[in-house]
Amino acid sequence: MMNDDFWPWFQTTTALPTEPSLDKFVIRVAQSIENNSGGFSGAHDFATGPLIAMQTWFTVSFILGVTGNCFLLHAIIRHQALKLDKMSVWIIENLAVYDILNCFFVVLPTTIVYYNFPSWLLGVEFCIGQAIILYVFLVGNIILIVLL
Repeated sequence: MMNDDFWPWFQTTTALPTEPSLDKFVIRVAQSIENNSGGFSGAHDFATGPLIAMQTWFTVSFILGVTGNCFLLHAIIRHQALKLDKMSVWIIENLAVYDILNCFFVVLPTTIVYYNFPSWLLGVEFCIGQAIILYVFLVGNIILIVLL
């Protein structure tokens, strides 16, 4: 039997937690989601400078990530540009595929959301799913780099 005090965020009440142990930022985000239903509520939610910086960062990351890794895969598969042993080439190919998938499943949705809305719009489930996917790609990359 689980203690209900151990998991305060799974409670079914609509009241926001106000324990002093919780971070003020988490409470502020929860209040913003409760007040705005998770959607756009105006430009005052996010400063213009950081928003533009995030939009630029995600856009550049997506463009460079996809084009660079596609170029690498094209050079390896079509032209056998890497003169390494087969295992090293296989590891580098898989790193490139992981990075392309990361761009499409993590960076692209984030880019689309931040260009259209300054606050997260896709819900808690997608946020958690995106974090899990990012973790899988990160662990996969780490394992492949260690093998290299």
